Amino acid sequence: MSQQPDFESLIAQLSDPEPHVRWSAARRLGQLGDQRAVEPLGVVLRDDKNSDVRRNAAWALSQLGGARAVELLRAALADEREVVRKSVIRALGRLGITVDDQVQPEPESTPQPAPPAPAPQAAELEEAVEVAEEEIVFGDVAAKPAKKDESRRERTTADREDIQPSASAAQYTRTDDSTQLPHFAAYYPAAVKPAAPYALMVFVHLESARAQVEEIAKGYTAIMGGSQRSAGVTSAVKVDVGSLITFVPVIAGITFDAPERVVAWQPPYQSATFLFTTLDTLPAALTGYVQVYQGPLIIGEIPITMQVVAAGQPAATTPNKAAEMEHLQPVFASYSHRDTPVMEYFRRSYARLGQKMLVDVYDLRSGEHWADRLLDMIGESAVFQLFWSEHSAQSTYCRQEWEHALRYLDDRPRFIRPVWWQDPMPAPPPELADLHFQRVPVPVLTRLQVILAQLRRFFA
Repeated sequence: MSQQPDFESLIAQLSDPEPHVRWSAARRLGQLGDQRAVEPLGVVLRDDKNSDVRRNAAWALSQLGGARAVELLRAALADEREVVRKSVIRALGRLGITVDDQVQPEPESTPQPAPPAPAPQAAELEEAVEVAEEEIVFGDVAAKPAKKDESRRERTTADREDIQPSASAAQYTRTDDSTQLPHFAAYYPAAVKPAAPYALMVFVHLESARAQVEEIAKGYTAIMGGSQRSAGVTSAVKVDVGSLITFVPVIAGITFDAPERVVAWQPPYQSATFLFTTLDTLPAALTGYVQVYQGPLIIGEIPITMQVVAAGQPAATTPNKAAEMEHLQPVFASYSHRDTPVMEYFRRSYARLGQKMLVDVYDLRSGEHWADRLLDMIGESAVFQLFWSEHSAQSTYCRQEWEHALRYLDDRPRFIRPVWWQDPMPAPPPELADLHFQRVPVPVLTRLQVILAQLRRFFA
């Protein structure tokens, strides 16, 4: 079961020499919701040399809120980069504070008075929700789909280049490499002994960087017991530069130093390292996988198999694995209708990746027997996505659906993919207790939509 990321380790990552690490840490602190992060994020917003890191710090402060966060954001309106100032303005807007978007223009610009802001219409609010969600799912550097009023979001060439998180990312964005499907690879011990420390490395990389990645991984052979194996898969979906990629290792009997690690995709490669110590008593082999998420969506798995040997016994020679990453669709959505905004957020996110989510209100035809057809749709799906919350835990319909899905576990062991977003996670029933429940980021606006829907029902 995925645990909440460690606050202190995220704070330490704000000082990491790599911009993408600082950027990801700022994002995770915003999602974590701990008010202790306000001051450290304020320092990053004021002092970090990388404009993209400062932008993500502004976003994180908008998620935390409070008078001090507003004060720090207002101070950042004087940032030297226009793209950062625009992010700060949007962050203040999320907190209900309207700011003239011409504030502190570039030195060569002449300040112009902003026209009065019109009252937002329903369509504009819905568009704002989708734009905010895209920033979380795909990262601020991802290309946004065209909107009806594209002129309001038009950026200059300089702005677009500044959004790139590093020079290398900008370089790959300008070449055909940025359109390649990335490769996911795991490097791990070929064999492990009881009660010994080891490392697992995971990469996302372009095919052109394979040799470089292999050379880096070789440097970790010693901490992998002196004998290394690898497994690799190619992504079945496009991954935009700047997208947040989460690696989640799941191996029975192994506890890693972190339940998950997040990287921001910047070609040609990014890596994450997990440390673990084996138990005193082990089975004949350790098998599992590394789940790969893009934003909140699982996009594939990397298989892992490690031999277990006695002290002094060498590992048997076994070939590396080259697996095919499944295109995990269609996805069946099992959810409480009281959590409809969360389901809709996922449905739109899957659609952006070209993946299909089966939802009762969209995929049941008029005249079909509701209950029977729903059960058929579960069997036709590649993934049973259980949206686990207090509402679904109490739902009779959700129970009927996941009880039916349990029938497929013998043939498809990872068919059921529960996700959760509430703190604390509602306790699962005994029948689901052995499954891996993955925590996923859900935007504040989506959470508010759930609350507003509850209030409407209460006052109806």
